[in-house]
Amino acid sequence: MNCVQIDSLIEEAKERGLNNYNNFTVLGGKNYENVVKNVFNGKMVENPLKGCKGIGMMLKKLNELNE
Repeated sequence: MNCVQIDSLIEEAKERGLNNYNNFTVLGGKNYENVVKNVFNGKMVENPLKGCKGIGMMLKKLNELNE
């Protein structure tokens, strides 16, 4: 399995200047949210799709948020 390591993501975030931001929005499941929280430790991470079970619920929630 070729997984990207957290340390590599942290380094890339620094190189791209993403650490200059204080707020991040995750559009994905809890695993993606956890990765973002680890990469941007101490920053505000929001996930409007938190609690959705599956892609169908996520799409419905996104449509509701977009109305």
